[in-house]
Amino acid sequence: MKFVLITLALLAAINVATCTLTRGSSSSISANSRYMQYLRERSQMERLRSQFEELCPGKDDELDDALAQLKECADEVDQNTETACSAIKNHFLRCSKPFLELLENCVPEKSKEVPKLVFHAVNSGISYLCKTDGEHIFELANMCVFKTDYRMMRCERRIKSKLQQFQKNSPTKTDICEMANSYKPCLYNHLQSSCGNRITREAFTGLFDAMTSPCKTVQDNGFERNDINEVELLE
Repeated sequence: MKFVLITLALLAAINVATCTLTRGSSSSISANSRYMQYLRERSQMERLRSQFEELCPGKDDELDDALAQLKECADEVDQNTETACSAIKNHFLRCSKPFLELLENCVPEKSKEVPKLVFHAVNSGISYLCKTDGEHIFELANMCVFKTDYRMMRCERRIKSKLQQFQKNSPTKTDICEMANSYKPCLYNHLQSSCGNRITREAFTGLFDAMTSPCKTVQDNGFERNDINEVELLE
């Protein structure tokens, strides 16, 4: 099973979250904007179907059923009482369950925890954004994080090498969490040297910590990485 497992689960989670976030404002956008949104959603759905077919060949009907259940669940959200953040908190994982279970049934036994891990990671990231203040959210667009840093480039090469291994050998939850935790000191050191403002660093580290929080049980079992050299050992 290829690395598409991770990308598909993440794409699915982001699509569901985006749907929830935009539902309440659809009546105020123009017809042209609605048409453009429709085209984007259709393009995303075609991409999702293509990736799903690679992961779960011959299960188009099951995908349609899961997406129909997801849409029915989302339609039941009361737009008059829910904010975007409360809708995600109260309904995102619940409404995603049929789709999540479909993914779990398609993957190898050792990877069955991966879809849930990614869905929970995205949910935790969105929850962090909902709790933090606007200044930290805007700092996530700060371009300082893209500055060239030789240590960061070295870390990224190691991570890319690990992802290539996942294409040949289906990853487990432990594999993904170990890789994510190995990347943490790389990110922190890079932010320290490239982003001078404390709030900027807090924004990125806060989001990273939130999205890796579902890995805490793995960290507790000894996979926490505290030294940048640990990343250098990834092969």
